Amino acid sequence: MNSRLKKTVFLFILGVFLLGMSSKKTASGKLVFTGNEPFSFFILKCDDGQKFKLKGLRNELLQLQGRRVEIVYSETDAKELLPVVQVIQVTPE
Repeated sequence: MNSRLKKTVFLFILGVFLLGMSSKKTASGKLVFTGNEPFSFFILKCDDGQKFKLKGLRNELLQLQGRRVEIVYSETDAKELLPVVQVIQVTPE
């Protein structure tokens, strides 16, 4: 492999890695289960007053409802009253 191709591949991999890292964010607050079935969902109420509607990891969120948690999430393009985020990881505080 020539030097130029190696540099190009390296820069491509680095760019993909950095894009993946920048799209993940963290937030912490109280986990609240709200609504009536079949329209129930989770909300994270942060200390600064911000609220997020949570998608994903439903079984893990059910076990932690009512507790303070920290989530790792990625943003979605969903248009609702609250910002909708995809939960990647959740840990109790």
